[in-house]
Amino acid sequence: MQEICKNNVDVTVLAPEPAHHYLLNKIKNKVSYGQELAQIFRFPYLSFSNKFSYRDFSAVYWGMKSMALSVRFNTQRFRIKTDLVYGHFFYSGLATLELAKKLDVPAVLTIGESRIGEHTKYVSREFIIQQMSRFSGIVAVSQEIKKILINKYNVPESRIKCIPNASDSSLFYPRDRIAMRIKHGLPLDSFIVIFVGHFNEWKGVHRLIGALNLIDNVYGIFLGSGSPLGSNNKILLAKAVANYQVPEYLSAANLFVLPSRNEGSCNAISEALACGLPVVSSDVPAIREQLDEDVSLLTDPLSEESIASSIQTLLKDKPLYDKMCVAALKKAQIYSLRNKTKEMIGYFEEIIRR
Repeated sequence: MQEICKNNVDVTVLAPEPAHHYLLNKIKNKVSYGQELAQIFRFPYLSFSNKFSYRDFSAVYWGMKSMALSVRFNTQRFRIKTDLVYGHFFYSGLATLELAKKLDVPAVLTIGESRIGEHTKYVSREFIIQQMSRFSGIVAVSQEIKKILINKYNVPESRIKCIPNASDSSLFYPRDRIAMRIKHGLPLDSFIVIFVGHFNEWKGVHRLIGALNLIDNVYGIFLGSGSPLGSNNKILLAKAVANYQVPEYLSAANLFVLPSRNEGSCNAISEALACGLPVVSSDVPAIREQLDEDVSLLTDPLSEESIASSIQTLLKDKPLYDKMCVAALKKAQIYSLRNKTKEMIGYFEEIIRR
């Protein structure tokens, strides 16, 4: 949204937050994104556990309904006018649709969840199909997600635009590795891999730690939050950091590793490429779409031995490693935020003209 603003588009962001987060942020006077280029309205809604459902009761549905009611109320409160309503992720879809209906403008939704195929655990397939049919356009962040929308949720191909996620080149670019290691107190002579993501089984953080235990003189930086990683001398750092610090840690590392079970279009991978890092990740459709052999080694994300073997390949083969570093920066240009923004604005304009 910040980048869209830079293209002379007036953007209003409605940012509903779960009530407990909203109140906590108010108390802390928390500011997350620095200077805002868009007009931002933050307000609470009643959130429910996304994973709880019992018979005909779905917490996901009622969470979506609560968000939609809050968005609608605050649209009246702030007297918002617009030419198009855009929603990000299926969870905000109902609010997007209800707001577009109230304002009599088209609605567009981005689907970026790698688990979009699993939403039928919480709401019915018929409900999802009905909601999807009401959007004037849907952005899928990968061809794999596009296939799911077509095959599982009956979305016509003509209403789907595939636009991958992208990194912000003004923030994600290579820094001097030694300087970054000195700045953050990291060892200067070790081979360091970096993981960015939630500390959970799906992302494979513990499988990566297990893989590191199989390799001498290779250590890990883990940026994120979630389940505790425990005590391990292979872990140099494990914590959440400010967004502006992520490229500093990426630049301090030698290799980005993400043994995720699946992804949509992974921002963390795009950001690692933009910092000149080769990637070891999962041999699954969405990641195969995002990466190729010039910049990555794809492996079995469920096998610690396979992950360790891929890391060792790049540790031992310096010519291959150096070649991938150069290719990573070139690949990152394809996934630039500037290119994505132009595509998004073009798609919005196309839908408004219909």
